[in-house]
Amino acid sequence: MAGLLPTPTPSSPPTIVPPQSPPPPTNINVPPPTTQGSSSSSSSRGLNGGQKAGIAVGVMSAAEALFLGGLVYKKRRSNIRRAKFGVAARRPVL
Repeated sequence: MAGLLPTPTPSSPPTIVPPQSPPPPTNINVPPPTTQGSSSSSSSRGLNGGQKAGIAVGVMSAAEALFLGGLVYKKRRSNIRRAKFGVAARRPVL
């Protein structure tokens, strides 16, 4: 009966392929070096007027949103308090 069982065939061990590392990041936003030396033009420093106005509008909008959110929160708390304790104040005194 020993001859009826199939004999296992030796197989090669599985090969493990190491993961490929991603290519080094390239920064597209870096301008090429200038040949003018260390001096740069005044237009490349700071923000222009449109950018400053955009920041101002954004800050004012955020402040307004916080203010309106605070008002809504205070009004809701007031309404909840009034609904909770207002019934006792409206009972007729006999």
